[in-house]
Parts: sequence; structure tokens; C-alpha cells
Amino acid sequence: MLYFRSLQFLFTFTVLGTLLFGCEETKNKDVQSTTDLPSEPPTKIVYDDLIIKDKSDYILIPVEISPDDNEQREGLFSRNVNQSKNFYNIIFYHKKNATSNLLLNKLAIIKSFNFIEIDSQENTEKPEREQKTFWLYRIITKDTNQDGKLNNLDATLGYISDLSGKNLRQITPRNTQLINWQVLPSQGEILLKVINDSDRDLKFTDKDKVSFIKVDLNNPKIGTNLINNQLEQKIKSYSFEE
Repeated sequence: MLYFRSLQFLFTFTVLGTLLFGCEETKNKDVQSTTDLPSEPPTKIVYDDLIIKDKSDYILIPVEISPDDNEQREGLFSRNVNQSKNFYNIIFYHKKNATSNLLLNKLAIIKSFNFIEIDSQENTEKPEREQKTFWLYRIITKDTNQDGKLNNLDATLGYISDLSGKNLRQITPRNTQLINWQVLPSQGEILLKVINDSDRDLKFTDKDKVSFIKVDLNNPKIGTNLINNQLEQKIKSYSFEE
């Protein structure tokens, strides 16, 4: 009788031990599986340093997104820029009346923005020159290479606005990338160097055509080419071959 009770106790102990060990192993596996899962930090809004200009009634607050998969990846061409970050919008805060407005009302990437100042000659009756000021932007607005996202491989267009961030106007043609620029203050003009997707392969490479565009800052709109087709054909007609 004692022998059978001992066997019963041993059997019960063995079953309980197996069950407890199995539960603990399952628990450890669950913990291990949770730990091994890749963790992705949530996307959040990040505000960059304030941009303050004495000649403007507005304070600029650039808006970033973190983490940013589109952070600066420069291509073949150098850019005349003062930022290496991507901004997704800019807040314009009025110093006096404490009102705010956004530069953009859609998804886009602002590659750079620069303060532009020129001498206005609209009123020739005044002996003194009138200063005009603008913001010049390089902005990606469309997925031109059709890879499903906005990035540095897409067209980067030139835009201009007043100091409030309003009256935003496009000044470079579509399907181009703005490379750099030069301001002519006394003429009230800006010269822009752009690369065109001339072979229409949805890419911007050194095989594509480069153009120079002149924009009148007194009446900003998509500019005109400095080098017309006739002059370009004349250049092509010359050859260094004997």
C-alpha cells in the first residue's frame, strides 16, 4: 500500500513539474519574442531654431519631422544653400500682433530657404532706392520619378514669397532641379541655374540639359531662358574637329 502511495506521489510530482516548467518556458519565449521585435520610434514634429530678420515683421519657425528618412543626400551637383536639413513646413509668426500662418498647405519638402534683398526701381521719380525683400525656396512638391515617395531624386523647384510667407510663386519650370542662383540687386533680377529632365527618363543626371533662367523680382513668375534655342544651335554647329 505504501508502495502504491509512493508511486502516486512521484507521478503527481512529475506531472506538476512538467506543467510548471512548460509554463515558465512559454513565458520566457514570449518575453524573448517581444524583446526581439524591431522597435520603430514614432514620427514626431521637431521645431528648428528661430529665424529672425531685423527687416521683417515675422519670425520663422522651420518644422522638421523625426525620424527623417529623407535627410540630406546630395547628388551630382553642388547647391548654393544654407541648410542641410529637410523642412516640411515653415511657421511665420508676426512679432507685433502674435498671429501665425504656414508657408505650405500640402505635403512637400523644403530643401532650403534664403533671404533675398533687391533695390526696386519701379518709381523713378524718387531719388532714393526702395528696398524689396523676399524669401527664396527650393521645394520638392511632386513624386516626379514615381518611386512612391518625395526625396532628393525628384524635381526641386524654385519658389518665392513675401516676408509673411504669403504670395508663394513658382519661378522655375516643372521637371527641373534648381542648382544655384545669383542675385542682381540693382537690376531687381535673379539668375537661376537649373537642370532639366531633358531625356525624360524621370532622373536628373549629368546627361541632362542645364539652363540659366532670368526672373524679374518685381513681377515674380517662371523665368525666361538666357540662352535661346537659336544661340544653342549656333554653338552646336561649331566643332573642334578638323
